[in-house]
This record gives sequence, C-alpha cells and structure tokens, in this order.
Amino acid sequence: MAFKLRAAGITNYLKGVEEREALKQARMDKKEALALELMSKYGAGTFAGMGTKSGKASAAAVSSNAATQMLRKNYGLDDDVLAPILATGDPKGSQKILDILNEQRKLYKKNNMELPDSVIQEVVGNAVLTQPTNKPIDFTEVENYIGREMDSLYKEILQQGTTTAGEVLPFDPGFAEIPSLSDIPTVMQAAVQDVSGTAKREQSIIKRRQAELLKLQETDSSGIYQNEFNILTDRLDEITSAVDNIKDDPSQIISLYGNSYAKKLFSSDAGQSVKNLPLPSILTDAMSSYPMVSSIEMGVALLNAGVFEPNTIVRLPTGQTVELVPGSSPTQ
Repeated sequence: MAFKLRAAGITNYLKGVEEREALKQARMDKKEALALELMSKYGAGTFAGMGTKSGKASAAAVSSNAATQMLRKNYGLDDDVLAPILATGDPKGSQKILDILNEQRKLYKKNNMELPDSVIQEVVGNAVLTQPTNKPIDFTEVENYIGREMDSLYKEILQQGTTTAGEVLPFDPGFAEIPSLSDIPTVMQAAVQDVSGTAKREQSIIKRRQAELLKLQETDSSGIYQNEFNILTDRLDEITSAVDNIKDDPSQIISLYGNSYAKKLFSSDAGQSVKNLPLPSILTDAMSSYPMVSSIEMGVALLNAGVFEPNTIVRLPTGQTVELVPGSSPTQ
C-alpha cells in the first residue's frame, strides 16, 4: 500500500522534529547551567565522585575544623598562626599538627613536665607548608551528564578557578632523653643533648629546601637541583640515624657535627675546664671533622638558625672547606 506525503504533513512533521530538538537543547542547557552551579559551589570534582552534592561539609572538612578549634583551645594558637596551615587546603593539616602536639604533651607529662611554649612554637614554625597548585579539569564526566560538549567560555572560567590542595608536612621535635655516656667525660653530655636539638632543627630546614627543589625541578632539566636534592637526602639520612641512636651510640652525632660540636662544648664553662686535659679520641677527631653542606648558602642558613656554632668549618660537595663567620660572607 502506497502512502502519499502532503505538504501539510511534511510541515507538521518538521515542526515536530524542531520542537523535540528545541526541547532536547533546552534540557541540555538546563543541565549545563546546573553543572556549572554545582561545580562553582562544590568544586570541579563534583562529577567525578569527589564533591559533596548534598551541600553538607565533607567528613574531612568537619575533622579539620574540629582539629583547628582544638589547636586554638588547647595550645593557644591564634588565627595568624593557623592561617598559613589552613591556606594549604590540606584537609588533614590541622589534625597533623594537633597529633604531634598531643604526643609531645604525653611525653612531657610522662616525665612530670609541662609542655613548653617553645616546643609548640617549634612544631608549628618548622612545619613545611606546600601551597595549592592549579590542575587542569577533565570535563568528560560533566559533558556526559549534559549530553554534549560544554560551552567553551564556561570551561575557561572553571579551569581558571581550580586548584589542587597543598600539604602540611609536620615537624616532630621528638623527645631526646639525656643519654648515659659512660665511655666519655660527663661534661660532654650537655653538649650532646644540645646538638641533638639542633639536629632536629636541621632536619626541618633540609625538608623545607627539598620541597623548594622539587618545585624548581619542574621547570629545569639540567640536573643541578636533583644533585642538591640527593646530597640533602644523604645528609638527612645521617641525621636521622644519629638522632635515633643517640642513646646507644652518641658518637654518631658528635662526628656528624664535628668541629661545630667541639665549639659548642668548649664555649661552656665546664668545657673550658677540661680543654687542656687529655681528651678522648672521639672529641679530638670531631675537632678536625667538617660537616657536609649542599652549598655555602645552606651553610649560612644553618649558621643563622643556630644549627652550627659561629666559625664552624664546613665542607662543600666539591671538597672545599669554608668557615662560617657571623655577620659576613663565608670565607675559605
């Protein structure tokens, strides 16, 4: 049976197609507007299962907020101190700092001591903070939801406003008990304890520099930053070993700081009293041992931070030795 198409029928059919297409387009436009609104409110990860579509704060955000309040209440940290930590966008940043401080408080309490304000300042001040970075958005899931490619202008607007959270790398000062040094003079104990504290400070400075080097490596392929990073890694491993074994083998940390340790010892009244007496080989060896630094600038930074004693002689990767003189440029 044959069918005849009349002009009016064709017109009605095309009109119906246009209406259906317009309705489909309107629905996609509506979905696009909703997607834009959701992503603006809850972040680019909304359509990748990472956002909170309910509008309620995520568990991580709630936890971070509670930890921040505890830092204010229990440790007296004000907004000026907390602001850089929160600015990283690390949802666990406050909790990491809180965990370190709580553990420190337990260690001091165990020894019938109150947690000193200086320790609180050390934990917070030496934390390594990495800032948020831009990260391109994959619009695949968004466009699957809409049913077509998203408007290029909307993409550009969203892309400019997206960032990846930074990170808080907390500093743990530890709690080094004064070791029992039966094989070296008692007068050396206090100097060992002091140096163990500066060792932890050096660890923090090295980690902060390594974070800078990782960022610099992103735009440099010469290998110079990688070399410095490797040198710092070796130094960091040596410090960690020396601190971990300070009670059983204090010679490690004495050797690690060499003539800087000797200068610290002899700067005390007790140290002066034994300066002209026969000294154990561990100390005489230290007096002619030069700590390794990755660069003159790092040596000066450690001098200024109180890690090295004034006029400490350090060794560069080239083998050159440099004397760190306070208030002036280092000289060979």
